[in-house]
Amino acid sequence: MEAPTYLALADELERLLATEPAGARVASEHELARRHGVNRLTARAALDELEQRRVVRRRRGSGTFVSRRYDVIVSPLAMPNWAQLVRAAGGTAHAEVVGAELAAAPDEIGAALGVSGPLLVVQRVGRVDGQRALFKTSWLAADLVPGLTEALPRHDSLLAAIEGAYGLQPVRHALRAEIVAPPVHVVTALELPRNTEVVRIDSRTDSDRTGRRVEITHSWLRTDVFRLVVDLQG
Repeated sequence: MEAPTYLALADELERLLATEPAGARVASEHELARRHGVNRLTARAALDELEQRRVVRRRRGSGTFVSRRYDVIVSPLAMPNWAQLVRAAGGTAHAEVVGAELAAAPDEIGAALGVSGPLLVVQRVGRVDGQRALFKTSWLAADLVPGLTEALPRHDSLLAAIEGAYGLQPVRHALRAEIVAPPVHVVTALELPRNTEVVRIDSRTDSDRTGRRVEITHSWLRTDVFRLVVDLQG
């Protein structure tokens, strides 16, 4: 049985877009219809199909763009550096601090870090190929990282700052990974469509030098940018 016209067009567009860089603009529905000799409804259905396949992403009022997904491999013994894995795959990655303060932490966070007083809470937004792709909240033992907010801009990541500025020899462990509905502040920060699920990864960083637990991080990653891969062999 012959495939519907919109699926055949989607297959053809997926083949053509495979050589385009992430973030490249895709032709409009009108232009695609003209080029491929179909009506506009067929072109729209083909783009809808490509969005479902995560080949493209559509921004209301801006257009349609080539998307790329990056594998985030987690295991009981390791937690990847998201910026490094994106760059290694040829993408662009950048993080910005959107909040940093001393604050009381949830009881379970303080207990996990062995700290009874206020913790340094750092919130960051990560951009991948120009779009907001992940949101992180980190709780840190403030006595181990004095002046961290000033040190962060000089380093590629929080982990690099912990190592480079403080010599703590950090080792990060993934504690939990799941697909969840994000909280409102993450939806807002990542400009997510309604009813979108994300990957949530909880991790902990220990110091090989001091034996202390340094930080707990909760990360929320867009599923149209990242694909979660669990390595059960560690």
